[in-house]
Amino acid sequence: MVRRRARAFVELLIAAVGLVVELLLWQRLLENVEEWDDPVHASLPVLAAGALYGGAQLWIRDRDVWGVRTNSYHGIVVAVCRWSIKRRSVPDTREVSANFGIGKTIGMVGYRLWYGLLRPLPGSGT
Repeated sequence: MVRRRARAFVELLIAAVGLVVELLLWQRLLENVEEWDDPVHASLPVLAAGALYGGAQLWIRDRDVWGVRTNSYHGIVVAVCRWSIKRRSVPDTREVSANFGIGKTIGMVGYRLWYGLLRPLPGSGT
């Protein structure tokens, strides 16, 4: 239980640092917009899709759906399926990738703030 909570806190820190880095990189892209043929703009639907993806990824692991946390084989199978679904459903453009990545990190930070910092982890019993 303590290890799961410590891991959740470390995940929160890493995701928060990642979000700051992503936003700084995005700001740099926006400042140098004249250098690009197609500028990168914020897209709320793609940000929201990324946030749902990031939050769902942690939700599945926290609840140990299909044993993804406790069975490494299941975890690998689910990771490959997640990657395949994302690769086929998310267009491979710079704008979509940037929006989806930032949205995913926002979802992970939000989820870890709620479950792990403000509230107990699902299935922890405390």
